[in-house]
Order: sequence, then C-alpha cells, then structure tokens
Amino acid sequence: MYVYRTGYVLCGDDESTSCPYVFAVGDIVEGRPELTPVAIQAGRLLARRLFAGHTLKVPVITLRMSIHALMPLRMHSFML
Repeated sequence: MYVYRTGYVLCGDDESTSCPYVFAVGDIVEGRPELTPVAIQAGRLLARRLFAGHTLKVPVITLRMSIHALMPLRMHSFML
C-alpha cells in the first residue's frame, strides 16, 4: 500500500488502495476532506458496493467552511 510521508494513503475514486482487497476511507485518504460526515458516507457507500451490488461512489464535493466561536461566558470591564 502506498503511504505518503505525511501518513496519508493513496487510493482511487472507489477507495481501493494499491493492495488488492484493501480499502481506505476517512481521514487517512490523501486529498479527501477530513470531516466525519464525509467519512461515514464513504464507508456506507463502500459497504453497499462491496456487499449489495450498488455502484454509487462518493461524489466530488465542494465544501463551504466556516469558523464558529462561542460567546464569552463572562465579560470583564476595566475602569481607568
């Protein structure tokens, strides 16, 4: 199995690696989004392809990212 120096695994669009019968999904795959919902969907689709005869693969997606911050629980005010 080809693994980059960064630790990511090279695999095809069907989650197959360079080793026969070895597949990779989720955060370990080079070039895929490191998001739990994407990994869960990839695993489900792989299982359906392997055991139920489906052909659907994980679509190439464009992700919109945002950063969320919680409001401070306590505000400090200083008087000079």
